[in-house]
Amino acid sequence: TLTIIGVVAALTVPLVTANHNKKTTALKLKKAYITIQDAVAQMESDYDMSYRRILASMPRNGGNRNPWDVLSQYIVSTGKAELTCSNDNSCSGVITLNDGIQLYGINSKEVFVDVNGTKGPNRIGVDRFPMLININDLGDYGLKSFLDYERNRLISMCSNYQTSRADEARACFELIKRDGWEIKDDYPRKI
Repeated sequence: TLTIIGVVAALTVPLVTANHNKKTTALKLKKAYITIQDAVAQMESDYDMSYRRILASMPRNGGNRNPWDVLSQYIVSTGKAELTCSNDNSCSGVITLNDGIQLYGINSKEVFVDVNGTKGPNRIGVDRFPMLININDLGDYGLKSFLDYERNRLISMCSNYQTSRADEARACFELIKRDGWEIKDDYPRKI
């Protein structure tokens, strides 16, 4: 009897753990997405213009404010996050949400989400995901919105990710989002 229980446990525990990891990753991605979208909406309301127009109105090179710094302030102002700063008060632009999710501003249109902060494995499509900030007309920035991509194409892009192919890395996030914030069994990366 104990042998049977041991065999069943050995077969069941890894499956339960994998399912828990998938659900946790998807929920944390959704939380990061909603947090960023809420901050963008608040920013648009305060500036009384679209995020795209806010970006166009801010200094590009050498200016004293950049859009990620401003958006970071909106995210931090919710009280659910803090900006990571060093002892000399220089901030790195990394935002840590209360549950350990970290957000890195890649540029004014893209955020890097690390669902478990500094813990491993630190791999794209597993616990780190580049995410486009959802603005109305991404085409103006030369970024692909994935709206016309079929699910199978997203799966293929995510599974073929190479370090130099940002669109393939973004496809992993988009696949989870498109699947209703769920990591399905055919997701191409092991979570």
